Amino acid sequence: MVDARTGTIPAEVLNISANQVYALVRRGEINSRWFRSRRELRTSYNNATFRRELIVSVDRPDAQPQYANGRLVFVARIEPKATWHTCLRWLPITQHDARRPPSRR
Repeated sequence: MVDARTGTIPAEVLNISANQVYALVRRGEINSRWFRSRRELRTSYNNATFRRELIVSVDRPDAQPQYANGRLVFVARIEPKATWHTCLRWLPITQHDARRPPSRR
């Protein structure tokens, strides 16, 4: 089983002084949503007018992705000397960005 964790902490959530983090202060709201048919995980952070979003999409997986307990999981049976592959595409979105489709190389 391959376990891909995604976690983001917006800078404004941290109390930072003299390059040291003193405390994790929860501000705003963080939500994640898994779109199985698109193989896409969308995590958004909102605090008043401040908004950020991260879209992680799974492309060309050798095993179907699953999302459980905050993790992308790939259950794969890999024979000795075989390979396993997937692509994870990260698309950060700020307040001024419109969603752009990832390039397919």
